Amino acid sequence: MGSAEAFPDHEDQKALCLALQGLTSFGPNSGLRVYLHTNVDPSTVVDDKLSGQSTKITISSSCLATSMNVEGRTLAMPAGKYSLILKEVRTEFSSDLVSLPSEERGCYFEDEWPGSTPQNRKNFPERYSGLECIVMCKRQFVLETCKCLPYPLTLSDPNTVCLLSKTPECITNTSEWISFIRPAPAVPGFRQEEYSHGVMCPLCLPKCASSRFVVDPRMPTTGETTRPKAGEMAQLAQRTMLDVYFPGPNAAVLYTVMRTFSVANLLVTFGGLANLFLGMSYITLLELVILVAKCMWILFVRQWCVRRAGRQPAIPSP
Repeated sequence: MGSAEAFPDHEDQKALCLALQGLTSFGPNSGLRVYLHTNVDPSTVVDDKLSGQSTKITISSSCLATSMNVEGRTLAMPAGKYSLILKEVRTEFSSDLVSLPSEERGCYFEDEWPGSTPQNRKNFPERYSGLECIVMCKRQFVLETCKCLPYPLTLSDPNTVCLLSKTPECITNTSEWISFIRPAPAVPGFRQEEYSHGVMCPLCLPKCASSRFVVDPRMPTTGETTRPKAGEMAQLAQRTMLDVYFPGPNAAVLYTVMRTFSVANLLVTFGGLANLFLGMSYITLLELVILVAKCMWILFVRQWCVRRAGRQPAIPSP
């Protein structure tokens, strides 16, 4: 999972992201764990008081490399079942868009992500996303500028961590730079100073195919986790783990985004409308056009030829 996007700010968010860094597999299908927040101090709650307690469930997209976005929902969580289901909603694209190069369409497909090929794996994480690419780009900029990082990305990160005495001086000077992504020189519409200030991340195109997840209020029938007891909840300091399950098969809503109508699509569309409303096919329409052309020839062109032949002077015989 990627760390927080902003390097100098949001210390609590960075700590949360780093804490989630090592979490990989929780529950039968998910590989994702989020936090459940209550409005009650858990150290003062006895074991049976949270039955039917209204809780707000939120997944923070800034911590997730998969760029999920789940808005908070208030649900009544039954006692002993701290679980929920996510339903996936996907967006798929047509072959017209797929055939364009990534620079022209302005986004990457999964098989085009940097990190999915061996030559790019050393520069980008294997699980690439637009957000994580920007994080890695900013991180590389800070590393090149400050010769150190404000915090490690993982526990095994070989890069040097900035000393406390050096962090404010360097990070403060670079915070303004990493807050703005510099546009490419060929992109019009920006001021001159915007081309020279900021971080250049030319490979960080967004993902073409997007997925989002919505909360399904149904509870999973298998793999429910038991709710922690009051003493254990007090140790979690108002943050209780919650397992998230993806139903199988995922309930996906598929729809198509097309770049433009091709000639074949236009012919098929208008041909279908003509057949539906006028009761004729393309063949019938073509025959009608040929018939009209023949009538025009008979009425106008042939008569014009006859009149012109009648006006020509007679050639005297020898």
